[in-house]
Formats: sequence, structure tokens, C-alpha cells
Amino acid sequence: MPTLIEQAPDNTLLPVGMDLIFTVSNATVVANQLSVKFIAVVHMSPDVQPDISTNTHKIGTFKTTPNNHGVGIFNLRQVCETEVAADNMEKAATTDNPPVAAKFKELDGEPTQAPIPIHLIDKFTGQTNFMKWLVIRFKTEYIDSSGVLQTVDFTNTRDYKIFNGYLNYSDTLSWTNNNISFNANNFQLSNSSKSFVSNMPTIQYANKEDYGVFTAITGQTAFNSIEFTYYNDAGGVIASEEIVEDAANGLPTYWTGNMGWRGIYIGAFPANLRGWSSTFTSNLDDIYYYTIQAFNHSSVASSQLYSIYINCPTLKGYEPIRLAWLNKWGGWDYYTFTQKSISSKSKKETTYFQLHGNYNSPVYEFSGHRGGKKTFRVNTTENIRINSDYVKEDVSSWFEELVNSPEVYQLKGYKEDYANSALNEYVIPVTIKTKKFTKKTIANDKLIQYEFEIEKTRFERTQSI
Repeated sequence: MPTLIEQAPDNTLLPVGMDLIFTVSNATVVANQLSVKFIAVVHMSPDVQPDISTNTHKIGTFKTTPNNHGVGIFNLRQVCETEVAADNMEKAATTDNPPVAAKFKELDGEPTQAPIPIHLIDKFTGQTNFMKWLVIRFKTEYIDSSGVLQTVDFTNTRDYKIFNGYLNYSDTLSWTNNNISFNANNFQLSNSSKSFVSNMPTIQYANKEDYGVFTAITGQTAFNSIEFTYYNDAGGVIASEEIVEDAANGLPTYWTGNMGWRGIYIGAFPANLRGWSSTFTSNLDDIYYYTIQAFNHSSVASSQLYSIYINCPTLKGYEPIRLAWLNKWGGWDYYTFTQKSISSKSKKETTYFQLHGNYNSPVYEFSGHRGGKKTFRVNTTENIRINSDYVKEDVSSWFEELVNSPEVYQLKGYKEDYANSALNEYVIPVTIKTKKFTKKTIANDKLIQYEFEIEKTRFERTQSI
């Protein structure tokens, strides 16, 4: 009897942060041989589908002994978690013909200029770390009657697509024929009910200077273009335009099987559009809001309709603070805090005591600036207390992901860049200092507003002594 897969996830699109359970058996070998072990050879790839006949995409080999029921149970969650991560930079320029590269203000990314932070891209770029192929080859190992180690009867799983999301214990799992799985197909673009990789509300707000991307999971036939439609304050259409999959737009037309283009990032917010769209820029003062929707090759909607309303400038002079954070599903989310913000700085000093005079000279010398307690090093950190505008109740659950996110950044806004700018000043790492999050509701709180405290994680530089 061959090695059999008794239990495996039903869905082929799965978040990595769930228990990835596989159960295998080989009843004949378990009943008749000694020192039986089940082997899982794990292959993962960020681009082409893994070739499991070679070691090209092998990330590890794992073994387990049969349990009391004669089967081996593998949970490969922790193994696969090490292989996916957040994408912080554009996908590296490819050598396809024609070559494919992301752009910033219509300039190609690396190597002709500095690599582009993912949040700043003009139109499209692919993913590098967010999602990977997963295929597992299971085998059975034993020692035969001659004392020789034998490995027999391999069987392979289906091709899974594993992305950098996680599940809460309250998320609904499926149980079909003993196969435990999670339905993530809502993120697989195919019709107008599907969403981008986020729990964000379909109505967003942003300033004219704000950058940001939408994260999408798609397939070759399910995605062809993104359509932008611009509206005035009376709801009238000012203009519309679309960006299609094309090497010149950062997304090749033909990419069957390549995982690097199944996860894509779309420059969606006002500053991204200002980088390339003369239509958007010339009408910016008249645009009240605009919509974004994905379409397939038959010009049929393959995503929900999202709206981005452009914030009016605050008359109170508050500095807007825009945060970007890695959301629950591995994509990027954004919010601009437009109300009162208070910045404070705290420092930690390393000191030493200096002699008043110089004993290592022909005669004793002293100076007025010498002697006493001196500062050897100063580490200064900046904390900012930020406040949201009044928000709807559906934002409460979304903000929970901000508090729980392992990666949070402050984004600086659109500005004129000098030639060959390194683009290092746009993305500032921060941590959320707020330790307690209270979910607010209309019933309890009437008007809903949130306050958070963030801390910039880099020390401010000063002179060294």
C-alpha cells in the first residue's frame, strides 16, 4: 500500500498563520516494518511552481513517528511562517522582454534609481515575500529485516498558495471529510463581491499628499486593469481612466504560474496618482472623491468598488499624521490622523566626569570649559499622541489590527524630489505605545474618536564625544 494523505486543507489559498495540518499513513509498512517514520519534504517558491523532483525549492525535510493509530500528523505552520514576510520595497526589476520595473513619478525603479518603497509606487508592482507556492512530498521510511534503511512510496500534495496572513481563534474554519481548512477565496479577485487583501472599509479618506497601495491576490484571467473614476462634490463624473497590466506599468501581460505576479500592489491614493496621472493632477482641486475597481479581460468587475474621499484641509493647523501598518492578511492599510497631535521628546544620557585640568602636559593646564559632569552620548526619542476624526463603527475592528500589527510606519507626503533622491525620508518606523484598546460603539459612545500614542523607533542623532 502506498503512502496516503489522509488529511489536508481543502482550499489551496491559505493564510500561513493557521494550523497547516497534514496526516499521512502507510498501513502495510507500519504493520510489518521496524523504526517506521513518515517524511515530509517541503518545497516553497516565490515565483515558478516548485519542481519537487529536485532540491531547487526545498526548504526542509521533517520526520515524525506513527502515533497510536499508525498515522503521522504534521503541522507545518511554523515552518512556512519563516518563508513569508511583508513586502516593504518594490519587486526588483526583471529581465523579461520587455523588462518589468516599478516606477516612482514615472521613473523606473532599480537599478536606474534608488529602490522604491512599496507605498510610493506609481501603478503596479509584484510581490516578493507576501505569498509563495507550497508543495509537500510525503514518503515512508523504515529499516528492513536486513537492517537497511529504506525510503518508499512518495505522494505529493496539491499546489498551495500560502500568504502572510493569520487567523484569530474566532475565525471560522471548515471541516470537510476530516480536512481542516479556511476559506480565503474572498481575497481571490474574480467578481464584484471580492475584496482587496484587507478588512478596511470600502470608503476611505486621504489627504492630497497621502501615499498608499492596495494589495491584491489575483490570477491570469481574473485581472486585467484598475479603473479610476473621479467625481465632484455633486456626484458628477469629472473623468475616468484605467491602468492595464503591461510591462510599462510594472505588471507584465503574460505571467501564468509566476507567483511574483499573483500578488500585486496597486498605487491607489492621491499622491501615487499625482506621480503619473495628468488627468488626476489637473482636476485635483475639483475632485471630491474617486472610486477604484478591478476588472478582468472581459471588462467585468473582479473586485468590490472602493471609494477614497479627499480630506478638506483642517483650519486648525493640525499636522496630519499618516500611518501605514501590516494588516491581518499581510497587506498594507493606511489611515491619516487629521486632528490634534502632540509631539514630545525624551532623552537618555550617558555621562562621565572630566578632570578640570590637563595632567598630561609639560605643566598643569586648565580651561573654563573643562571639568565636571559631561555628556558622552544622548539618545533622544520622539513620541506623538495622535487623534482620529470622528469615525464610523466599522473602523473600530479595523483599528484593532493597527494596535496588533508588528510593522507600523509613519508616511511622509508628496513633495518635489531632487534628482537621484534616495527616497529614504518617506517611511519612518514607529511603534504603537498604546497598550490598551477599547472598542467603541455608537450605542456606548455616540460619537466615536480614537487616540493613539506612537514612538519613532530611531534615536535622533547628535555629536559623538
